[in-house]
Amino acid sequence: CKHTIENLGLPLFVKPCAMGSSVGIHKVTTKEKLISAIQDARQYDHTVLIEAFVPGREIELAVLENRNSVENPKVSIPGEIRVFHPDGFYSYSAKYLESEQTELIVGPALEGNLQQQLQKAAADIFVRLKCKGMARVDFFLCENKIYFSEINTLPGFTTISMYPKLWQASGITYGELLNELILLGMEEFARKKSLKTDY
Repeated sequence: CKHTIENLGLPLFVKPCAMGSSVGIHKVTTKEKLISAIQDARQYDHTVLIEAFVPGREIELAVLENRNSVENPKVSIPGEIRVFHPDGFYSYSAKYLESEQTELIVGPALEGNLQQQLQKAAADIFVRLKCKGMARVDFFLCENKIYFSEINTLPGFTTISMYPKLWQASGITYGELLNELILLGMEEFARKKSLKTDY
């Protein structure tokens, strides 16, 4: 723990590797809290990530696989999350229990060509990781430098979720989005069905 803090500094984040909705995530501000944060995160996943804190704006983009496989995936306009919750980050409580302390901004003001840079980065990450269907790609923007945070291949799809809101603002309705995902799923099923499974 001592070396972790020396290398990453404080505050830092502890999170289960494969969870969603910020379950098991802790913002650690003192070395005394690090071990308990790791123990809690390990209840949700055997692999735990410990990440340095990146100050700045939290930006998200929605990505949708293009059924014309020759073309890059479709990428929405950006969204920004502003958190005023006591947890100090977009925690489970900030998302679902006390969401009035969180502001979701669709189409935030960005300098220069930052929007295009973010959209290109989101598409590149989706393609390089060989993602299918949909994903939400999250970044931090610190002094106009872009830092990749994470990719969520099963993003929230509720009425308060950023993913459908971003597509709505980008000209794709909720119904059209669902229809596109169904068609993508059918195509993927057909591709997999064509594979040889007996030998």
